[in-house]
Amino acid sequence: MDEGVAGLVGAIIGATLGFLGNLVGQWLHSRAETKREAAKSRADMAAARKAAYLRLLTAARRLRYQARIAPEHDPGVIDDLRTDLSAANYEIDIIAAPSMAAAAERVRRLTLDYFNLAVKDTSPEVDGDDQAVTPRQQQRKAARAAVDEFISRARAELTAATDETARSA
Repeated sequence: MDEGVAGLVGAIIGATLGFLGNLVGQWLHSRAETKREAAKSRADMAAARKAAYLRLLTAARRLRYQARIAPEHDPGVIDDLRTDLSAANYEIDIIAAPSMAAAAERVRRLTLDYFNLAVKDTSPEVDGDDQAVTPRQQQRKAARAAVDEFISRARAELTAATDETARSA
């Protein structure tokens, strides 16, 4: 074989191998970048869910507090708290799993039921073992139980999301 032809064949093979090496390198880099972006996206979504969960729990807590001091509440504050509670619930409905959305709706509904009952029943709320449990106290306990259930589900869901993000990083 002529030296010129051998050199040409060697150059073609070298260029082809260089091109393929570059292509594989870019593919590997792209794949790693895609994994990082997916992990960041999961972490961002978990943070958004956590923020929505906290807004729901905060609004529910503030409404339960207002229910305990009823009728000494400002209607404007109550309207804002109801709006905050519903807005957080809608956000959770959009960005969270159906089980979390159902738990959030239960928190919202039982909190509002408790508040509405407290507005109607303006007798002081007594927490004593020697007292009969009133419908208002039952409703408060139901609202609090819904919050406890929601917190438990949220903690499990957010822990799982954090673990998944850590595994994929």
